[in-house]
Amino acid sequence: MEKISIDENRFPLDLEGRLNSILNVVNTELKSVTLLHLDDHAVNGDGIIERISNNCKGGYLPNPLTFSAYCLHSFLPIGAVAKEEVIRDDGSIMVGYRLTESGKKYGLPIAMFSLKWAEEYGESLFNTFGATSSPGDIRAPFARAKILETLYKGKSYVSELNELIGYTNISGSPTLRDLKKLQGNGLINSDSRFNYTSEYVYVNKDGEPTKWRNCPNLTSKVFDLLRSEKRVVVGDISMKFNHKSNQISRDILNHLTNQGFAKRVLTGGSNIPYFLTEKGIFFVENYLLKVNDTLSDGKFLSELTSEYHDMISSERFPELMRRGINLYVKVSPRICRLSGDMTKKRIEDYLKLNPGSTPTKMESGLKVSRIQNHLTPMIKSSRLKKESSGRSTYYYLV
Repeated sequence: MEKISIDENRFPLDLEGRLNSILNVVNTELKSVTLLHLDDHAVNGDGIIERISNNCKGGYLPNPLTFSAYCLHSFLPIGAVAKEEVIRDDGSIMVGYRLTESGKKYGLPIAMFSLKWAEEYGESLFNTFGATSSPGDIRAPFARAKILETLYKGKSYVSELNELIGYTNISGSPTLRDLKKLQGNGLINSDSRFNYTSEYVYVNKDGEPTKWRNCPNLTSKVFDLLRSEKRVVVGDISMKFNHKSNQISRDILNHLTNQGFAKRVLTGGSNIPYFLTEKGIFFVENYLLKVNDTLSDGKFLSELTSEYHDMISSERFPELMRRGINLYVKVSPRICRLSGDMTKKRIEDYLKLNPGSTPTKMESGLKVSRIQNHLTPMIKSSRLKKESSGRSTYYYLV
């Protein structure tokens, strides 16, 4: 084979750039596994899935295009891999990927460390870092890492975190979404004495809104107030019109929002202080700080490199990979959606051969648990029909 082109980017020199880059690699266990199966020899998606399959028997693996996409969109831009085009002996051109020196020095030990972390604590790092395809110019993995590092130094407010990460619009910034995810994962918490306020912003639109239920006069008054003031909160209406029910005021504003005459935004978020929980402190001290130290050529670089070499040649490595991938599969929105569609297709194929099957029989035959979660929406969408006899229910294709 003859090489015809090589595309390689430089790995960042500064720590923030390196952290931003490496978190786009290890935010899912499937990416970490992919990087761990690359070496000095260029390989395409088919070759990557073959290498992984040889090490990791059974269970979910995506199609080869997914592995090529990881290399092209996550690994190549940060300098962890190089892209090669080679002419095969038969004259065809193959696009493949191989590790760079930085990919070997930093990527491999941190990918193995991340995979071991997920297995040891039974949780995919995707729960913490989120997707690289997140909204905004700054990707979620780096933004969330910066939030955690900042809160490790002490409590901080949304406005301060926005400024740190580079956002200016408090109510619409991805920071609020990242904080919600980190809080839901138990890494951070907020002071419950501070709350968000819903603010309704007027939207200039032709026509007049319909009246809400039994409050035509109040609906008109609320709309006129919104149109003149441009921004209102529920309390404004109660005080302005001496109306005692905040719920009715809120319902009218939501009614106007549903018709496109207003939009609802959250305000007051800048005044909410956030802080790390014990779980968050543990994660920063035992994961993030070690990754930062490794990327800074500190003492943990040699430690994680040694652990990588021990594990990559260990008989336990295949089991580690499979457990890590399974943890990610459970929380990946895309895979869960695809898995649900695949299960429904399997149910249809099964009922073609076994019409009139009961849920218990299908669970046994398909090796699927909680099959009723799939059968109910299939009935509603008219893909299946059911018949009952006594205490048994039988399912058929429509």
